[in-house]
Amino acid sequence: MAYATIDCYVKGVTDKSQRSTSPGVVNPNHCIEEWIDDRVDVILYETLFTYEISAASLMVRNSKYGREFLTGLAEREFNQEQARSEAYNGVIHQYVLDIVIPDAVQFRDNCHNLWLRANTEEMYMEHLSCVKQAIGATRLWPGKVRIYRRAHGWVRESFTGPRWHDLDFMIHVRKRYKYQKQANPFPRIPDLSACGGGLNGWQYRNDSHISTEEFGNEVERIEDDVPRWYPEPAKRVYWITMGEVGDCYPDCDKFT
Repeated sequence: MAYATIDCYVKGVTDKSQRSTSPGVVNPNHCIEEWIDDRVDVILYETLFTYEISAASLMVRNSKYGREFLTGLAEREFNQEQARSEAYNGVIHQYVLDIVIPDAVQFRDNCHNLWLRANTEEMYMEHLSCVKQAIGATRLWPGKVRIYRRAHGWVRESFTGPRWHDLDFMIHVRKRYKYQKQANPFPRIPDLSACGGGLNGWQYRNDSHISTEEFGNEVERIEDDVPRWYPEPAKRVYWITMGEVGDCYPDCDKFT
């Protein structure tokens, strides 16, 4: 969404769901409202495979905080000094870190410095790891932001190929055409004229629907494989290797 239209658009609705063109509904037995959490004004989700906070789809309430969140995120477009500025998921990581734990002065600076020099995929993953370590296990900041954990949001990536299960709602297919065909659970476009209740009008590949238990096993397999491919520099413990209070002392607690 263009920066100039954000505030104007959301004033006319209660909740805004912003999506890229890649996610699509795979299971019409769900509604987006199932993932709206009244405790927060901004709802995000983590990607299953890369552990990122996704910028492909987000939900924002029409509130002062929601509009400020969107405006602040859009303004980051004008503050991208590094070569990987097109990696918009990286932008949202640093932005979320800055707004949910503003008092973590040095950790935020550490991650920001990694972001500024992230001109390769490995260095980008370093920044991602730094942000995740700074945020920790918390995924809910009441009145502000909720981040759905991996495979729990309204969208997930298609790394299970065409397979989907009953808890799925939307699938985010990678843009490469060859992979789109491999990951597509539909042998043909759904027949809109036949759509009604349930799965009427939805034609699936015979092997596409799996049980939730089978999907959980697939997620476990994906996680078990992470140590093999995850970049070694991104496995560092950043509060040890980059310090925690040395650079900001004696003002590290000034925002706490």
